[in-house]
Amino acid sequence: MIQRELDELLNRMTQEEKLAQVFQLAACCYEDDFEPDFTGPMREIEVNDTLRKTAGTVIGALEPEEMLKLQKLCASGPNRIPALFMLDVIHGFRTIFPIPLGLACSWDPELMGRTCRIAAKEARASGIHATFAPMVDLVRDSRWGRVMESTGEDPYLNAEFAKAAVKGFQGRGVGEKDSLASCVKHFAAYGAVESGREYNTTDMSRGMLRDVYLDSYRAAVDAGCRLVMTAFNIVERVPATCNKWLLDTVLRKEWGFDGVVITDWNSMNELIAHSVAEDGGEAAQKALEAGVDIDMMSGHYLFDLGRRIEENSSLQPLLDQAVMRILKLKNEMGLFEEPTRGTDPELAGRLILCEEHRATALEAAHKSMVLLKNEKVLPLKAGCKVTIAGTMAGQRNLLGGWSFMGNPEDGISLIEALGSAGADLFIPESDFTDIEEVCRLAEKSEVTVLACGEPVEETAEANSKTCLRLKDRDLALLRALKKQGSKVVLLVLAGRALVLSDAEPLCDAVLQAWFPGTEAGRAIADVLFGAAQPEGKLTISFPREEGQLPLYYNSFRTGRPQLPEKKEEIYVSHYIDCPNEPLYPFGFGLSYTSYAYSDLKLSAKKVHPEETLRVSVKVKNTGERAGREIVQMYLCDPCGSVVRPVKQLRGYTSLELCPGEEKEAVFIITEEDLMFWDNEECRRVEPGRFIVMAGPDSERLMKDEFVYAV
Repeated sequence: MIQRELDELLNRMTQEEKLAQVFQLAACCYEDDFEPDFTGPMREIEVNDTLRKTAGTVIGALEPEEMLKLQKLCASGPNRIPALFMLDVIHGFRTIFPIPLGLACSWDPELMGRTCRIAAKEARASGIHATFAPMVDLVRDSRWGRVMESTGEDPYLNAEFAKAAVKGFQGRGVGEKDSLASCVKHFAAYGAVESGREYNTTDMSRGMLRDVYLDSYRAAVDAGCRLVMTAFNIVERVPATCNKWLLDTVLRKEWGFDGVVITDWNSMNELIAHSVAEDGGEAAQKALEAGVDIDMMSGHYLFDLGRRIEENSSLQPLLDQAVMRILKLKNEMGLFEEPTRGTDPELAGRLILCEEHRATALEAAHKSMVLLKNEKVLPLKAGCKVTIAGTMAGQRNLLGGWSFMGNPEDGISLIEALGSAGADLFIPESDFTDIEEVCRLAEKSEVTVLACGEPVEETAEANSKTCLRLKDRDLALLRALKKQGSKVVLLVLAGRALVLSDAEPLCDAVLQAWFPGTEAGRAIADVLFGAAQPEGKLTISFPREEGQLPLYYNSFRTGRPQLPEKKEEIYVSHYIDCPNEPLYPFGFGLSYTSYAYSDLKLSAKKVHPEETLRVSVKVKNTGERAGREIVQMYLCDPCGSVVRPVKQLRGYTSLELCPGEEKEAVFIITEEDLMFWDNEECRRVEPGRFIVMAGPDSERLMKDEFVYAV
């Protein structure tokens, strides 16, 4: 349809149809035996046939054949307006990839893009049009359950993954039959909730918001995302769902976003609990005035906004504007001409879990794992006698949170995979954490693989924790195995950075596997036995104690920093019972080979505006296996008009190196890399000295300096 036809359609629509367009209904409401069980006021509302037929968007999924019927129903109204079907396709549809936090540890945005492309193909053929992904919230606190859905604590790296995910989901454009419209979330700064507690308050300066938290959202918008979801939290004491500065001034006017803004589930109703709206009508008005186009499941647009418009006619153009944005997206996706466009049950059957998709899932799982410790016990040798134990040893579901359509039975279990990889397995008959039995088996074996961490159901939304330790049964087992001298490989399956300080001294190797997805069993076995090499590096800092949180490498300087050479000083910023530093820092990761860094060079000692600086460092494979090393480059602005971070990631590259081979990693620093947001909301670069750092992680770094001069 051309714009004139869309305008004519809008003019033909009744007010009831317009209000239905800006409302999102759950797919379960279309099931014959549906019984309301929602969070929010929708649980009190009768979902009748008229509402089912006119809802503008639908959240959730049914079988592809049912989705076809549902769309035909939605597109059978007087104006033939199709519905948009949306779902949280976070890290795969049926072929499940590693959780985003794990996939980010590959430091491979291209791989992220490929996984999102596959997810889009499977989901679109199954009837889904849009995904509530990527979640680009920057996180610094692993107490937050949704940390598993993020790509970590660094703005630069998060922005790279945000762009890759959007382009992966949307492909050549949302009008293509194999693409999903990407809805970026949660706008904004939801990852900074106080105490790491879900749905909690966020409070920060605009300088911090712009300099640290907004980069990834901006990157997603620049990549062309068609939807943005509002966050549950407040920003500057105003909930994001009715924050006009955030949604209109920044998102639309400053960034030029012309797509659709949608609330999170029931968050419009939560404006009442936030105490910024007296009732549903005021909540709806404030959200509409701020720029929200779709209300997800609160019902206030559908049932309360009409009366509000009758009382205040100035709201009518805002409603029409929101409806037009939705119609434009549907038109862009080709749904007016072909309401069931892209939905193809037969194609879905061929695509889902096909050989190509499984191969990518296996590759992604390999690259997501991070080797945190290895006292010459890994990789295991074929035929090795292995005892398998731990609370996660018998867990079939290693898909991770937000894998609604995934099925753990689509992959093989960890035990099956270890057996197939050549392990001579010793398996406890009664209980994987029975100390007596496990220790007896461990005495007969060469190594014990202790699979531990947290079950899937303890991760993702609404799963905040204050205790990030391993389960007591696993720690007790570790102590017993250590006491009898057994070699132990700690296999950590989790959706966050756990506190491993109790466990690390008791084991010989630590492999952080996250939740690897459909190919979890095969991938873990491949890495343990060396068929694949662990080459991932952390994108989130691992604390020694929960009391260190929030914890992140790019912190600000304090007036009394604790200096490495003066650890004995008392009146400095430190803990009396724990080091300041993390157990494992951002960027850290070992390999089955080793690397040596040397010869850090800068192409100049002084740089002027619009000039670039070439940075190079030599990396040599000093081990006995070929490998891929992720080389990282950081910058520090040691003196400015506002306090700057102690270091910031500004570049990274991967080098493939054979044993004994040496290559040069090269980075180009531009003026953009030196810029920051000041307290007047201006992005600028100030003349002065800069420190360049390069190395294998955020702590082991070589350094040099240059001057930026105007």
